[in-house]
Amino acid sequence: MKKPIIIGGRDDGFGEKMRALLNAIFVAQELGLEWGFVWPDCWEEQLEGGAVKSPMANLPKMSELFSEDFIRRYQRPELPSNYLIPVLERHYQKSIKNLLTPPFEHDWGWYMTQGDLDVWFKDVSRAHYRKSLASIFASMDFSPEARAVFRLVDERGLGDFVALHIRSGETLYKDYYVKTWWHCRYKVSPYPLNVAVALDELKKGHRVVLFSDDFPVCDAIKSYLTRLNPNYEGKIFTATEFKPSDLKGWEDLLFDVYLMSKAKRIYCSWTTGFARFACYIGHNELIALPEHYSVAQSYELMVKFIDIEGVHPRQAGFCYFFLYLLAKDLNLPFEMRHAYLERSFEIWPNDSTQLFRIDLLLERGLFEEAEALLGGLSPENRQDLLTLMLEYPGFNPTFPFHIFSRYFLSAKYHHLTRFAFEIYLAFYDEKSIANAYHPGFREPLMHAFGAAFSPAQDSQPTPQNIDIYKRHSLAYTLGRAMIENSKSLLGYIRMPYVLSYLREQHAKETQRLRDEDVYCKFYNEAETLSVELGRALIRAHKAWFKGGYIKLIFIDIPLIKKNFKERR
Repeated sequence: MKKPIIIGGRDDGFGEKMRALLNAIFVAQELGLEWGFVWPDCWEEQLEGGAVKSPMANLPKMSELFSEDFIRRYQRPELPSNYLIPVLERHYQKSIKNLLTPPFEHDWGWYMTQGDLDVWFKDVSRAHYRKSLASIFASMDFSPEARAVFRLVDERGLGDFVALHIRSGETLYKDYYVKTWWHCRYKVSPYPLNVAVALDELKKGHRVVLFSDDFPVCDAIKSYLTRLNPNYEGKIFTATEFKPSDLKGWEDLLFDVYLMSKAKRIYCSWTTGFARFACYIGHNELIALPEHYSVAQSYELMVKFIDIEGVHPRQAGFCYFFLYLLAKDLNLPFEMRHAYLERSFEIWPNDSTQLFRIDLLLERGLFEEAEALLGGLSPENRQDLLTLMLEYPGFNPTFPFHIFSRYFLSAKYHHLTRFAFEIYLAFYDEKSIANAYHPGFREPLMHAFGAAFSPAQDSQPTPQNIDIYKRHSLAYTLGRAMIENSKSLLGYIRMPYVLSYLREQHAKETQRLRDEDVYCKFYNEAETLSVELGRALIRAHKAWFKGGYIKLIFIDIPLIKKNFKERR
């Protein structure tokens, strides 16, 4: 039987390229296969006059990083690079040995993922995998120039330290990514959280080294902490302090990742191949800040440290947008969420924040304010918002369904209605870019449009458009809130406030819809757990003087959940 070839061939940043290459070698060694690599050279412009390091502009060329013998033996110039790797979907939680069995991803074999193989394959031991990756890197044949950079790091002899990788770079300083902050929230490591974790480590007496592709933000964090406590001077450093000034861009990048690999711990964002590669080759601990801090803790720390001096307006603008996202997750009041978006847009105006400002107003039912905001934009700006939502070139911003559907809640306002028609037309053609970027949105949006602009035809809900009417069901709203807030202790604590707030808002929303003559009673509620819990809560509230809430907690809720599970 023909054996597959395993190729490391990512075409994105340095960390992901190297992770895929290490994984390819690991799989080949485990299964006795041949491996190779593809290494496309990339160029980009420097950002902010060199104050922000563009990863692609500083990506080492193949000839700069590897020896001539390594390239001759393992490069596969006949193969293209690859970004999307189906191996993740086809073999998740299956045996790594399945890669030996046809059909392969390609006739010749597989592109290897950059992901953690001990997660994706059920029979890959984490301890063996991590030890092997460090060993593979140590045995790789690098160029004399690359080995010289490694020696520079080894000669520093820093001893024990903790690394903070404050990723921002192109995600904040290239307009292409600024338009997709909703998506980039997983990539960026917000500076207020790094201030907090650095402070925690310094209080424990640990040395801290700050790494970032945004040099001023490192300086700002160090300056803030040393002013806060002068004793921290000499305990917190930026990676730049250890480098010779004459390093080339790719050498600077290689110095950073190799130095980072020497840390005892690395703190980083959720999706950063750079820090994860450093963790691979250093066999150390990696801590993603969204897992280190809860949503509530993250929110408190963001508020506490967001106004330090010396950060770029783009950094501050994103962090206020991030505060909005946390406030949304915590179900904080509209006024707070709105203030964060307003502040973000004030600091750094952009289409992404503008879109969420309008969406939040629509969520609140403030149609006149949303109409005024949309109407105040130039035709070019409105088209930019539509392009971002529907067909942003080469990138799916993964906006949630409501970003589109809220424009269908009222047919009363000129600018909102025109925007709704543009969305409708974009999704109407089943082969459109919008449908390709947002699969599954077309049918519910068609029904939402009909419900908003042809109310007489849709006065009775049907199975196809029933979700449109759930928003008008108090039982569904309350039940859903009970489920969501029962997932954590903080949720239980805030549940009474949330439920009271939702009852009040439902009454106002219902009256507004009646006043606008677009109210449609929810006759045919789906029998969902949310609806049943919400109905029980309403009954308990009406009979509170007879012990309704006690009965709800100890009898009704357990019985409802039990019956619901049995029906399923």
